[in-house]
Amino acid sequence: MWLGAPGRPRRYAGAAVLVADRLALTADHVVRTAAPADVALETPTGTATVRGVDRDGSLDVALLHLAEAAPATAPTIRVAAPAAGTQWTVTTRPAPGDPRLTGVVTAVDQVIENSRGTTVTVLQLRVDQTLEDYSGYSGSAVRSGTAPQSVVGVLVEQVRSRLRRGDGQPRPASNVLYAVPATVVFDRFDLTAGISHDAALDRVRAFVAGGALDDADRELAGLPAARRGTPEYWYWRARVAAARGNVAVAVGYADRALAADPRHARTIALKIRVRRPPCR
Repeated sequence: MWLGAPGRPRRYAGAAVLVADRLALTADHVVRTAAPADVALETPTGTATVRGVDRDGSLDVALLHLAEAAPATAPTIRVAAPAAGTQWTVTTRPAPGDPRLTGVVTAVDQVIENSRGTTVTVLQLRVDQTLEDYSGYSGSAVRSGTAPQSVVGVLVEQVRSRLRRGDGQPRPASNVLYAVPATVVFDRFDLTAGISHDAALDRVRAFVAGGALDDADRELAGLPAARRGTPEYWYWRARVAAARGNVAVAVGYADRALAADPRHARTIALKIRVRRPPCR
């Protein structure tokens, strides 16, 4: 991804991952200082310009709205919640001579204070390649090492070594990187990659987005009994409760969704989000 006014020299700033024909995810700090028109995203067949950006500075993630459709050949991605010990890879590279990153997920619920001073829960990644600086990889999709179409996180931060250099130079990066879980990012921006659509639940989604929570409750209550034990049903019950500020109720509904499907990615993300520790 390149930053700079059209017609003027541009600089490489970071990576992004296409999640739909006109949507891409990146780290917020990659595009924080740029106007949307000054952001250019390289795709497999050319360069796409950006017409708008939705930001979550506390999580350090951003959703780019592209001015033109990305190639239809862009691979479909799925969201996954990794376990500790999962192999991962980052396929985007800042420059052709830079390596693809690989490593192991060492923690899935690491609580840190990020560079914006916000307390967040992240994936902790051990990286195999010793580069001393991972600038330019920010915003990359962290993919499952065994299933590259499964995205487990968005790379946002490197951890500097605790050792200080005597020459006054910045400390080198360690072999630890942080990523925002993909389940959290997709839930934050209400994205549905790899999730089947349902007309009734799409109406619930629209009601929740518009703040019509009573209408959402009525839509859920009108579902057939056979559909009211599914993970998606309990997920949306949890979403409505969370929107009302009823955290304990939302967590209870999320637990019922996870009892039906322990790997229900959107519910895992919602539970992390509603139970996120407050900022220090």
